[in-house]
Amino acid sequence: MSARASIIRRVGFLYTERGVFLSTLAAVYVLGLVLAGIVCMVAPRSYESRCVAEPGAMPGLTIGATDPETVCAIMVSKKNLMAASATLELEKRWGYDPETVCGILRNTTTATVQANGKLVEVTARNQSPADARDIAAEVVRAWGRHMRDAAREFCTKSIDLASNKAEIHRLNAEQYEQDLAACLARKPENPAVPDGIRLKLDRERSLEKAMRDEEARLIAQRETRSIPLVIHEEPVMATKAVSPDVAALFGTWSNGALLTGMILAIAAAALTRHLKVRRAATRDAGVNATPEVNW
Repeated sequence: MSARASIIRRVGFLYTERGVFLSTLAAVYVLGLVLAGIVCMVAPRSYESRCVAEPGAMPGLTIGATDPETVCAIMVSKKNLMAASATLELEKRWGYDPETVCGILRNTTTATVQANGKLVEVTARNQSPADARDIAAEVVRAWGRHMRDAAREFCTKSIDLASNKAEIHRLNAEQYEQDLAACLARKPENPAVPDGIRLKLDRERSLEKAMRDEEARLIAQRETRSIPLVIHEEPVMATKAVSPDVAALFGTWSNGALLTGMILAIAAAALTRHLKVRRAATRDAGVNATPEVNW
């Protein structure tokens, strides 16, 4: 009899305000953890790959073109990401149009300056670890090719400028040669006159030679121009998923479940108390009612 009474008392505890509060809180909290586990199991995995690069100096380019902050902005620009996408043929691999692929890359690719202020770190995330590695590397290389092409274009303009100046000095030298020949034919009494013409002629020939040498140097530099970039480490294929973050997800869901459980538990306890009060009032009203007597 005592065991039965103990069981009844324990079961009856669940119908008290405290029992309803604790049971509701526990049920909601456990349900939140179960849902968090399901989400972790079915959520797609995301892998992350990093590439660290050091932009090299590019003589003659716009000041700040290789500044790390500027490099970061260029690397994640639409033009650079579309160039990397075209090289990797991501449109064919993913089955999307170029604009959609570029949008995905802009949302999953970042470039930041490291603590020393000289290195740039490119981070790429993707559901495929191989794609994450390829994207991180190609974004850096696409920027390197862009800067190399810009340097070659600058060299070409400099070559044209040096060639034009050399041609001007050559024409001036020819004119001074003619002037010197005419002066010597007249046999001037003052020897300083032809000497002055000779000095001008020598100066023009020297300037022409300097411009020709500069032109040759720029041509060689343009042909051997390398990518102004040093990749400190090749991107390593990610083997561990960085998303979903199980610890963070469980923490968020557990806190949310605890808060939701508290709210529902308080509401359930209040409802239980209200029902008890109402039931007691109804019972008291029935006991105190005056019985009707029929004569």
